[in-house]
Amino acid sequence: MEFKDLVRLRRQELGLTLDDVAKAVGVGKATVQRWESGNINNPRRDKIARLAQVLGISPMELVDAADMAASQAPDTEYIREISEALQHNPKLGLLFDRSRKMSESDLDAILGIAAAILKERDPE
Repeated sequence: MEFKDLVRLRRQELGLTLDDVAKAVGVGKATVQRWESGNINNPRRDKIARLAQVLGISPMELVDAADMAASQAPDTEYIREISEALQHNPKLGLLFDRSRKMSESDLDAILGIAAAILKERDPE
């Protein structure tokens, strides 16, 4: 379970409000909201310890959930590279735009064609 889901679920199970958790942990209500929305996945260790106590779970459960969320975070460098490629090559942008309207089988066909072209260029 992701950090955001674990925090929300335990808070609701215990009948606590966002304010209740915020005051008990020593953070603002907005911080708890950001934890639960996934905007903050890696709270400080001292806050994790206090939050775990308030939610009645082990700090390790929260750390594991936070680590899982962090490992699933998008690779920002890869996203930046894609963005630059789309900006510098209008045909890639056009291909992307059109691919968004395609079915899964259409996309599989396009990927098959791309794989065949690349294999023909470099047979190994």
